[in-house]
Amino acid sequence: MNVPPTIPFGGTGAANEGLANISRLCEVPLSPDPSPSIHINPVAVEYATDFDARFHDRTSFVAALSKYLEEAADQAKMVMLLNSSVYFLGFLKLMVNLS
Repeated sequence: MNVPPTIPFGGTGAANEGLANISRLCEVPLSPDPSPSIHINPVAVEYATDFDARFHDRTSFVAALSKYLEEAADQAKMVMLLNSSVYFLGFLKLMVNLS
């Protein structure tokens, strides 16, 4: 069985050489970061608010509201379907247990 030689506490030539290599690596300048710079110049953002309560595009508002109500109705149908499937699942388990 080949056992690698151990380095005694006092150190050896190989350990000193390794420490010298580490100190030389610390002196090597690092290359610049290749990642792109994400800093940009500040830009003013202007936003005009309109506090008018009247809707300028009534058709779009009505269409969005009707779509919302349609989605709510579909959601209610899915909840009813889920509840009925749980009921029938319980019924099927009962039938399997009686068999």
